[in-house]
Amino acid sequence: MHITRRSFLKTTALSAAAWTLPKTMLATSEDPLKKTIKLGQSGIETSILSFGTGTHGSDKASKQTRLGLEAFVDLAGHAFETGVRFFDAADSYGSHPYLSELFRHIPREKVTLLSKLWNRPSDWANFTTAQDAVDRFRKELNQDYIDIVLMHCMVEPDWTTRYRAVMDDLSELREKGVIGSYGASFHSIYALKAAVESDWPEVLFVRFNDTGTLMDHYPHIVAPLLQHARKIGKGIVGMKIFGGGKTVQEEQRESSLKFVLSSNALDMMTIGFASQAEFDDTVQRLRRISSALTG
Repeated sequence: MHITRRSFLKTTALSAAAWTLPKTMLATSEDPLKKTIKLGQSGIETSILSFGTGTHGSDKASKQTRLGLEAFVDLAGHAFETGVRFFDAADSYGSHPYLSELFRHIPREKVTLLSKLWNRPSDWANFTTAQDAVDRFRKELNQDYIDIVLMHCMVEPDWTTRYRAVMDDLSELREKGVIGSYGASFHSIYALKAAVESDWPEVLFVRFNDTGTLMDHYPHIVAPLLQHARKIGKGIVGMKIFGGGKTVQEEQRESSLKFVLSSNALDMMTIGFASQAEFDDTVQRLRRISSALTG
């Protein structure tokens, strides 16, 4: 989406006054992986870190699924044993069968399961209605219930009216007890602003890091929006914390984690891991930064 100079300056002027770095996501000095967070007013309580299954995910595959079923389950199981209680999937990642196998080895009732539907024409999704998509998801996951279902990759400024039928279907599915909550993930500042202004989405998936890498706008523009969204009760999950894998240097990873934990803009974060070493490195950093921020 194109951001004009006029709209940028207007937004910057409004946001700069509100931009602060006040609190942290970590209220106590306890191990962050043992901390339970409340995801806005969705009623969901889970871990501060989610295991993402969609690194470079598209066309029903991702970096995680390309590990193979056994390696995927071993890695995700290690994350669960370490304290992760949230698993982030999507139709476009092709990760449903992999999580189905994981749930044969860990207690499903102890984790939050999220998936995302692609409600646009595509060669692979064959989307008709949200009801049909969620029914298929449940079969692929071998689960009767999905904790959160999101509309994937909203970019349109008018998405809350353009996709009203999808939103109504998801609302009905929650009333039926098929899903627990709903919302959307965002890939434009305009769609994100519409989400903050709308009463409908309970959970927002938003790209957030300290450098603006693969974000919808500069961090000092996005952060006040997220802070306000949290204040009015929306649950905020940060993604692209490491810039979709582009943040590889140690000082960059450290800086980004410290930034997001200190921003008061997120409830939790989702990160895609391709190895136990990557996961363990992030957990060690979370614990060290948490100790420094709360000590």
